[in-house]
Amino acid sequence: MKGGCLCGGIRYEVSGEVDPQMQFTCHCRDCQQVTGTGHARSMGAMSDAIAWTGKPKVYQIQHDASVVDTAFCADCGSPLYKATSNLPGFTFFHVGSLDPECSTEWQSKQVAYAESRPGWDVLEWE
Repeated sequence: MKGGCLCGGIRYEVSGEVDPQMQFTCHCRDCQQVTGTGHARSMGAMSDAIAWTGKPKVYQIQHDASVVDTAFCADCGSPLYKATSNLPGFTFFHVGSLDPECSTEWQSKQVAYAESRPGWDVLEWE
């Protein structure tokens, strides 16, 4: 899996297999605000299997039960990934940051925070 930001200043490559069960749609408020829509579609990979070119800016969100890092390109603003203290060692990439040829096999396996989904965010597969 390979991907990066809109301006090309940040690129990443994930080596090894990606767990197909770590492909999901999240409706939490953080994902809504990070993406500017009603959800984020993500896939998880082991953090130590990721090679980076460029350095994303990380904004840290403190919650009652966790800390979430959300990363983006400081130049073009593209959201790249999130990481949570609840699942250390995993990085959750925004599927939109994947190169097109790498995202063809992506399919949401689960939905997180469905109760936070805005009524206007209707997903065609539901």
